[in-house]
Amino acid sequence: MNPFQELYQKNKLKGVSDSKATKEYSENSFLFKKYLGKSEFLNPYFSFRGRILSKIAFGSYRVGLESTEHEKSIELSLSMGFNVIDTSSNYGDGESESLIGKVLQKKYKKENSKEKTFL
Repeated sequence: MNPFQELYQKNKLKGVSDSKATKEYSENSFLFKKYLGKSEFLNPYFSFRGRILSKIAFGSYRVGLESTEHEKSIELSLSMGFNVIDTSSNYGDGESESLIGKVLQKKYKKENSKEKTFL
């Protein structure tokens, strides 16, 4: 039995990313529309295990709960078409994951879909 089990956050956001949702997300994004028809080199997405993911991820190593700028930057990156978020419980002593969870809960309340984002 893990003595730290009770300290772990429960999975509050049900679901996982899937191929259909990530494809739909990418095709409706600002990034995709901006580079549509241009060279493959400029394509902002790639395929990974059937999912269509943004080549640029939101890195949350220095993200903290206290900064409204951090919250706005996550929201902006998602609205522009990023659908990959790099996070860890070690980033900001867990504040990174807490803030990302807060932003995603608001987003999914509107869209009702976690399947478009790869964590």
